[in-house]
Amino acid sequence: MNKKALGIILALALALTLFGFSLIASVHGEVTIQEIRGKLGGADYLVRIPSNWNGRLVVYCRGYSHLLSGVDLVTMANRFNAYVQMGNAFAESSYGVGGFCIKEGMIRTHQLTEWVIDNYHVTGKVYLVGISMGGATDLMLGAKYPELYDGVLDIAGTTDAIGRYNLHSYYADIADDTALENAVLANGGLVPPFPCPTIAAFRGYCQLSAADTALACRGTPEEKPQAYERVSPLYSATDIGVPTMVVHGTNDGLIPYSHSVNYFNSVVAAGHGNLIRFYKVVGGQHANTPVIAQIPVRLPQLVNWVENGVLPPESDTP
Repeated sequence: MNKKALGIILALALALTLFGFSLIASVHGEVTIQEIRGKLGGADYLVRIPSNWNGRLVVYCRGYSHLLSGVDLVTMANRFNAYVQMGNAFAESSYGVGGFCIKEGMIRTHQLTEWVIDNYHVTGKVYLVGISMGGATDLMLGAKYPELYDGVLDIAGTTDAIGRYNLHSYYADIADDTALENAVLANGGLVPPFPCPTIAAFRGYCQLSAADTALACRGTPEEKPQAYERVSPLYSATDIGVPTMVVHGTNDGLIPYSHSVNYFNSVVAAGHGNLIRFYKVVGGQHANTPVIAQIPVRLPQLVNWVENGVLPPESDTP
């Protein structure tokens, strides 16, 4: 990059910063990546657009974090570096809040998607990718806005908020470490459940998760069942309207594998089996490396399905 071009980029970055967002440009080989950051609806966002942009946009939905301070937009965006290098734009929102925030995640992700479309030349299809709580967020966004989103990739999604609360509340109340380990193993998880370093840390995670879920739904499932159903893709399986892929590890200790199986079966039972594919990662835990490694495999298949009509591999037998 010559000095004149660098000077223009720096001047533009300074000007944009004055208006509440920033732009960073970096060179990776022959592809220049434009990075735009700012706030929208009180939530931080990060957008990356390559110089070889094909017009396609991938929107990422983040997972659960008790505190907003635990949300790292850059780390997740970096996981999509290779895909951006290939010419695809990337966008993600922090949602602006911590806790069990599927409702806020849907609002802020939808808002960011439309902002990118309105302010940049998005000429291609728009895809959603979500992990854990973000999996529920992208599944529900895809069902609610099929005219905006063209395909959905769910990784270890929280498809059943009632099941999540009940299981995490159950784990949180087991004070003995050995008893908790046995309970996790009985439900198909491994010990300690990834990404928790110890069984005690897992208990603490479950305590926070159950409390945050009850706070978001303003009560327990017994007290507010409809509030839980409103943030559970399982209860809106009949609304699926775009090609969808679901990936889940068989030894997930945080969100059981069975939750994704139940969602898949509900979609099929609703007569939408032509719109969904289910893939299991044998031995995979909650969004660990083997599960995350499915993203660069499944996302191109999803794109090929949507844009070229090439059907992906048949679903695994649950």
